[in-house]
Amino acid sequence: MNALRKRYAQAVLAGFACLASEAGAGTVDATYSITLAGLTIGRASLSGVVENGSYNINVSAALTGLMGAITQGSGSGTARGGIGSMAPLSNGFAVTATNGSNSRTVQIGASSGNVRGVTIEPPLELPMEGRIPLREQHKQGVVDPISALVMPVRNGNPLDKANCERRLPVFDGTQRFDVVLTFAGVLTVMCGGDPAAFDAVRPVAMAFSRAVTLLGPSGAGQLTKMVNQICIAGLVQGLSEAIAFGQRAGLDMHQVLDVLGKGAAQSWQMDNRGKTMVEGKFDFGFAVDWMRKDLGLVLDEAKRNGSRLPVTALVDQFYADVQKMGGNRWDTSSLIKRLK
Repeated sequence: MNALRKRYAQAVLAGFACLASEAGAGTVDATYSITLAGLTIGRASLSGVVENGSYNINVSAALTGLMGAITQGSGSGTARGGIGSMAPLSNGFAVTATNGSNSRTVQIGASSGNVRGVTIEPPLELPMEGRIPLREQHKQGVVDPISALVMPVRNGNPLDKANCERRLPVFDGTQRFDVVLTFAGVLTVMCGGDPAAFDAVRPVAMAFSRAVTLLGPSGAGQLTKMVNQICIAGLVQGLSEAIAFGQRAGLDMHQVLDVLGKGAAQSWQMDNRGKTMVEGKFDFGFAVDWMRKDLGLVLDEAKRNGSRLPVTALVDQFYADVQKMGGNRWDTSSLIKRLK
């Protein structure tokens, strides 16, 4: 669920970053699927308005299918406030969560990020063992969980790395915690579809992308993504073998990668994953489960169009080995684990 929340937040932040960078009014309306282990377990929707330096956001969510039948879980919330130069300034927050016959509502009264009062019905008592007692100073200069989705843009540039380097002091009515954001990168978006629809969504997509390109009719974007995954599969396997070879040969692979990064062997994967592969760290980026899903689509399409992909098919099985090692959520550079 953490990965789900991260992807949801990235999409919403991007939309509100785009709006917050404009002087005029703007709206965001979005619908999301809530998934767990690849299965859809619920739906969520969000609508927001930014106008004259203020924002208003409404969210709702409900579990569906078997999970919904068992838990009858749903919730809704709203938040409003002003947009400061560095952070949103919360002016009010309310959320209601329901689970079967049980329901709880949390309301926060605030002014420019300073909490004036909290109402929770029915009251909620949290275990205090290991917790720092909540004091009045912890409720000053904070944002509520929904307002935390609003990201003011610095220097009028949504792609400025400085936008992501920030700490959000979040107060949810019962506890105060910090959310630390750091810059990880920007995306390249590959699209297929109607040109008019593409022109409509492009401004929002550019809020989180270095490039958004229409590559043809519906399906062309997905096919281009398949080409991308074919390239990455072979490259990561080659990089894994090179690093494992160098380590067994007794080389200082940090130094080796610095040297190779200045020559023909240089790649994004080497620059961004090489040293973490040396250190055995695999909690970055795209998960193995997602890569296997993509490679399955690639191989199905290859059968359909007659393409021969022997290396891609082999690497797909290597990723299956990583899954058997418990690496479902490791990132794609974890191929090197098979060679240790």
